[in-house]
Amino acid sequence: MERLNVVQRWDGTMIDHVAVLVESLEGFLRRLPAGSTVGKVEVFEGSGTKECYVGDPETEGALLLVMEAVGEGPYREAFKKRGPGLHHVAVVTDDLEGYGKEVEKSRMLLHPVSLRSAKRGTLWLCRPGVPFLIEVVEVERGSFVPRDKRFVKSIELAMDEESWGIAGSFLPGLIVRKEEGRTRMVLGEGRERIELG
Repeated sequence: MERLNVVQRWDGTMIDHVAVLVESLEGFLRRLPAGSTVGKVEVFEGSGTKECYVGDPETEGALLLVMEAVGEGPYREAFKKRGPGLHHVAVVTDDLEGYGKEVEKSRMLLHPVSLRSAKRGTLWLCRPGVPFLIEVVEVERGSFVPRDKRFVKSIELAMDEESWGIAGSFLPGLIVRKEEGRTRMVLGEGRERIELG
């Protein structure tokens, strides 16, 4: 599962994937643009998910991780609270401590699960008003290959201007603010939009 297909260097950080929680993995996959590269469907009993990546890992970064909560765990709880939609955006960095210093200045907050996950080189960021998490994974310098193309081009979210400013500073060009309505993602070369939730 550890796969690094990243894009858009920004202060030592790159976007790896965008994760969405869906009601039905198979139903969501049928709605994707024709010709999308769909990876192997896997079940992870520990987290209670069935999931797969969408996008070409050889040529694209910012892949789409599609997750269905099929058992008890944090994703089932998130689905019960918020329903289908954007769950998190994962970025990789070769300097977790330096990234953490940027977090201090940004007004993003460490999610409590980071107390456990930091030992494995992962931080989870959250903020009231920001309707998704940011997963930050530390990797060894030079162990990832940047991709110039990304499968998920942008995410259009309804959120207040302050929250958008905070989240957008971590994910420049990926998060597009809109006044209201459903969350949409722009996918693939054809820039097709797909609604979440």
